[in-house]
Order: sequence, then C-alpha cells, then structure tokens
Amino acid sequence: IISSTSVGLEGQKFSASSTFSDSQVGQESSLTVQEDKKDGINKLFVVTTIGINHKPSAILTVVFRIDDIVAAVQDYTGLGTTGETLVAATDRNKNQISLFPLRFDTEGALKKNLNSLSLAETKDVTHSDVIDYRGKHVIASVKNISISNWSMATKIDRDEALGPISQLRDGL
Repeated sequence: IISSTSVGLEGQKFSASSTFSDSQVGQESSLTVQEDKKDGINKLFVVTTIGINHKPSAILTVVFRIDDIVAAVQDYTGLGTTGETLVAATDRNKNQISLFPLRFDTEGALKKNLNSLSLAETKDVTHSDVIDYRGKHVIASVKNISISNWSMATKIDRDEALGPISQLRDGL
C-alpha cells in the first residue's frame, strides 16, 4: 500500500494516519511495527517525508505484512546449510538484537544479541571473519537501513564458504 498526502500545517493528519500517533507526523522518517486495526495483522509501517526544493511536500507510507518479511528472511535458498539472513535493531544500550527468528535459534527474536557480527558499522561492509551468535566463524555482508537503526546481514559459515577452495588446494 502506498499513499501520499500534501503536507501543510504542522501536525496535519495524513491518509494512513489512523494507525499512527500524531507524534509521528512531521518526522523525517519512522518505522513502526503494530497491528493493523483493519485486519488484525501485524505490519511494518514505513513513513517518510518527501520534499520538493527542500520543503516537505508529501508523506509516503509503505506498509509490509510482517509474516511476508519473516518468510523472506527465513528463505535459505542458495545459502547452503549454514547461511542465513539476519535483521537487527540497535537498542538503547547499543546492543544489536535480532528482530526475527534465527535459523539456528528460532526463539531468538527480540532476545539474541548479535553484537559480535558488527552490524552497526557506519557503512555497508563485508566482514571476512567474524564470530556469529553460535560462536562460529562466518563471512558476513552487512547493509545498514538508512532510515532506521536497523541492519541486515547475510552470513555463511567460513568453513562452508571456503570449503571448495580448500578441497582444490588440498587436491593440488
């Protein structure tokens, strides 16, 4: 669902505002997860102000079903037996917490600390050797989501990723 409405007076409501508080109107951008009162399904609401000539002109709202995001994060196609995609948020204590169930810890959502993966880097980065939440050495590629304190990473155990190279080296 994409909707936009002209912005005029401070605090003006917009077309999707029935699910947002007044405090979110006028912010540059926000991400919230809450139940949609229309259908009772938890959804991610992304709200951002769109400007023309540096003046706020509209508010763009994009809504995603949380179950669709979870399904995408838990699709391990092409990630081998140890790869997974992680989505984490940085909390007030600077801890990076998993927002969704993990491949090897399905109860880890909102509990598992992912600090060892260095997801809160200021720029997008690929780490060649970090330790994941299981204590395994992994290769991880990190993408920070600029309008939030969220980060996404795709990782795979280092041994699995480099296994074919090691086999070739040993064969030679």
